Amino acid sequence: LLAERGAAARPGFDPAQDPGASAEVCRRLDGLPLAIELAAARLRGMTIRQIADRLDGRFQLLSSGSRILMPRQQTLRAVVDWSWDLLAKDERALLRRLSVFAGGCTLEAAEQVCADDEVPAGEVAGLLLSLVDKSLVVADLDAEAGPARYRMLETIHEYAAERFRDAGESEVQQTQGRHLRCFREFVRRTEPLLHGPGQLDQLDRLEQEQDNIRAALRRALDTGAEQEALCLALGMSWSWSLRDYGREARTWLDAVTAMGPDPFDADPYAADPEGNAPAPLDAPPPWPAAVLLEARRQAVLFRLMAGLEDDFSTAPSEVLVERGRRIIAGYPPELPRSSRFPAPLRAVTAFMTGDLAQLPELMDAVVDGCRRLGEPWDLAFALQFRAKFGNDQAGGLPQSAADADEALALFERLGDRWGASEALSAKAEAAGKRGEFAVAAETYARAIRLAEELGAGHEVPILLVRQGEALLGAEPEKAERLIAEGVQRAVDRRQQNSGSIFFGRMLLLIVAVRRRDRERADEVLRLLDQSPAMVGPLGPPIVGGLVDCLRGWMECHFGEPLTGVPMVRQGIARVRGATRDSVWFTDFIVVTLLSLAAGGLSLLARRGTHPEAARLAAVLLGTHAARNKDAGNKLELMERHEAEQRLRAALGDTGYDAEYARGGRLTVEEAAALLDSWDPGESG
Repeated sequence: LLAERGAAARPGFDPAQDPGASAEVCRRLDGLPLAIELAAARLRGMTIRQIADRLDGRFQLLSSGSRILMPRQQTLRAVVDWSWDLLAKDERALLRRLSVFAGGCTLEAAEQVCADDEVPAGEVAGLLLSLVDKSLVVADLDAEAGPARYRMLETIHEYAAERFRDAGESEVQQTQGRHLRCFREFVRRTEPLLHGPGQLDQLDRLEQEQDNIRAALRRALDTGAEQEALCLALGMSWSWSLRDYGREARTWLDAVTAMGPDPFDADPYAADPEGNAPAPLDAPPPWPAAVLLEARRQAVLFRLMAGLEDDFSTAPSEVLVERGRRIIAGYPPELPRSSRFPAPLRAVTAFMTGDLAQLPELMDAVVDGCRRLGEPWDLAFALQFRAKFGNDQAGGLPQSAADADEALALFERLGDRWGASEALSAKAEAAGKRGEFAVAAETYARAIRLAEELGAGHEVPILLVRQGEALLGAEPEKAERLIAEGVQRAVDRRQQNSGSIFFGRMLLLIVAVRRRDRERADEVLRLLDQSPAMVGPLGPPIVGGLVDCLRGWMECHFGEPLTGVPMVRQGIARVRGATRDSVWFTDFIVVTLLSLAAGGLSLLARRGTHPEAARLAAVLLGTHAARNKDAGNKLELMERHEAEQRLRAALGDTGYDAEYARGGRLTVEEAAALLDSWDPGESG
């Protein structure tokens, strides 16, 4: 119809000349033949793109058409005016009030929002069906999607919104207030159901009402209704996290937290000395002072969680560090509220502020508090969090495995797919570090299935990378494919700080080097150089140090150990300098890097010209084994085994065993100092 009428108005017009704009005009005019004819008439003096860009003012734009049409058909407004004039008074009231909804509504919502003395609640259903019969409202009847939803065509919605604004301030404010309260209560009552067996259905319900929830939030912000805005934002924060609405969460939470004072300026005992005040979502606003304070604090914590995707290219500011300390102090572990989600998120502040030294003690305090004072879900959350942390601690695997098992049992009993996926991820990582690669790969596969069922696509990239890592020894081609897929998915989703991209590329580099593919290795190394400046808690010096180590290790394998080993040493020095205040974290990273240095030194020792290099390499392997003996993927284990064979050939079994044992008695710092003092110019 657009092609035919457009060509009549402007000979030569063809929708294919701008198919996007042509489709937009037809869609936004709801496929209404008369509206499309009126738009086509405008092609005498405008392009189809100009028309599409001006459809927000469609009643002014489409104000004249064919002179042979009846008067009521010569403008779009006249057409809709004619339909409006045929409505009864109560039908008009309902139609204009329905314009307050964004994205349609259910019958129940229409009854809650649109009913008053003029339109009694008991009559809303009949009036709504009458508007459907008159084609002014569309009923979407999809049995699988739940109850019928009602919406207006865009043209009718714009017209009804004009009539709504003209109805008078009292009706507008009362209807908008009912809309805000309706969706605040919907969100508040739905949030607790996101942690149980109905998780998927409730997430879908929230997705379906996203536009209405956004409209309610915007209204609360515009009218200064802080408590309403807090209730909506707190009710949506977990759903935003599960479905990867991080950017939107940050925008809303920034606006909501700006409405009130900094809640962490307050004495944590003042408003609620026993820490037993109801949770903000337990009851609707207005809240007593203690509940309002906790609502403000929770909004800050959820903003902190949403901020894990922020830009961390620079070190945390003094202001952020100080705020992190006040957040931790604001939740004393002896108070019950400190063990109720989202309070355990305070542990995230150690990552955000770079204050990693206190993380082990903080994680233990969170778990202990949740065990004594929290609900089962709170404990399960804290356990899976500590399990992932324990996987990165020297000697932490037994506790990590126990935490992951307990968390998984709790989440499965509660019916929480997200939690089960997270616990499985921690469990799989622990299995991989123990060398149980087949178990790890299958467990990651289970975690991926749950994440995909949940619609949490942002969780999948790192799981794919980890699954690929577990398969490196048994199915190398599949492993590389999975790792590359995980990296690409993270790139496509712009998950710059998730760790998937950096860690996945590290693995791909190791694969390329081991198969002697210099071109591919150089390509991946270039990508690593361009990786984000910060990955989680890893700041620019740490990431730069890791890349230096990998570059040096690569040079060693491609025949240049005298060039490569100093690069590895330089990288380790950078990492040590950046993590010196967090001994556990330094040990975790540096002990792994010492094995890279040992591998490079063993390649140098194989030449028979650097016996000191051989002895030092054996010492470094001994230090590594004493703290991290079995940790690493299959390729890392093979690397260390090959280095050992080269060193035994160079030193003899007795010489190797003696140096290896000596390394086992050294601290990580002492072993690193030996590497620092080694002179590559020494020769036999």
